[in-house]
Amino acid sequence: MKKLFITALMMATASWGAQAQTTAAATGIAYTDQYIVLDLQALCWSKRLYTRCDLNDKGVPFVITGVQGSSDAAGPATSKIATSVPVGKVDWNMAYGVEYNGTFTGNNMTGKVYSDAKSIVFPGVGYNEVNFNASYPVWPMKVYLNTGIPTYLKESFTGAAQLLKSSYVGVLRNVTMFRGEIAKSHRGHLERFMSAIQDGINLIDAKDASGKLLYSVMDWRIQENSRLVVVFGTVLNELLTDYDDVDRLKISIQAMRTLVDQLRLAYGWQRGLAGTVSKASSSLIDVVRLELQELASIKMAMGAGDFTVYMDLLRITRGLQAKVDASRSGDMKAQREIFELLDKWNAKEWQDEMARLLNAGPDFKNLVVPKLSMLIFAMESISDLTEMEFIIPDRATLTK
Repeated sequence: MKKLFITALMMATASWGAQAQTTAAATGIAYTDQYIVLDLQALCWSKRLYTRCDLNDKGVPFVITGVQGSSDAAGPATSKIATSVPVGKVDWNMAYGVEYNGTFTGNNMTGKVYSDAKSIVFPGVGYNEVNFNASYPVWPMKVYLNTGIPTYLKESFTGAAQLLKSSYVGVLRNVTMFRGEIAKSHRGHLERFMSAIQDGINLIDAKDASGKLLYSVMDWRIQENSRLVVVFGTVLNELLTDYDDVDRLKISIQAMRTLVDQLRLAYGWQRGLAGTVSKASSSLIDVVRLELQELASIKMAMGAGDFTVYMDLLRITRGLQAKVDASRSGDMKAQREIFELLDKWNAKEWQDEMARLLNAGPDFKNLVVPKLSMLIFAMESISDLTEMEFIIPDRATLTK
């Protein structure tokens, strides 16, 4: 009955918290919204279970094994925690004071360090195994098992954004090295690629007033920035094939290509945006079409009812993309629709529409600016690739 009772407590919801806390003093097991707290002093060490303490019979999938410590130690000399419920936090004690503490690397405590630390919170979901193997006896006193309530998701995804930043920094360093090595006609595309990467770094580094990082890797701003990196990387990939035989540029070009490939895989962009067609022109038209659709949606939310110019641009770009995808070269200049796009884009109707979007007011401008920025970026590249005079607003006005 005791085993069934405690097992039921483990499965109980937070509303049972008061009852569980009352039981804690007798069992050595307590429950909070975030943790199942195991008091190993009560459960194991007071019973001198130094070499093995198995809590499965109490309904907790937890075992700690150890090596008997010295006679003046109140816990094992070394120990190993094994549990199917991840350990989120551990409190510990030392036999001989702060001079004989250990230090954690990942889920392993080793060595000897002067420190009064007696607790650690593990990142993310935690670990299913934790080892105490310091130079002198150090043993866990309380173990906090994650309940499964995902309070760590924001932290984990923000940490993933730091991995993305590290990749961006490395690639940016590499491509900066060959800026002066490529043809002048290609440098505009390189500058846009580098600008997209730098914008991504700035987003990942952004902090709130308290100094906490604002955005995780799941944030739409970081995802849209990654889309730009993929598209401009796809453009560069085609343009830089002429430099594949230049030994001093190989590592830099490979860094750029690997980043683009990894982002495609991570975000599921193997098809569609910068996908299997993998032509620079098609990828750029993908971005133009996507942002036109997004801007039209924002316009609808603003209560406007005239979408003629959007429908015209989407019709033209759909036809242009079909022709580009069907051609072997992927050359936009050879397609009749590019002249139709030039006329419609440069027409007063669309230029006035972009001006209205920029002056939509603060509530909508925060939504409009990222979309319009991506659209302008893509059209700049299309203008360069086709050598046609598209009227492109100054991107500096987008931040005003």
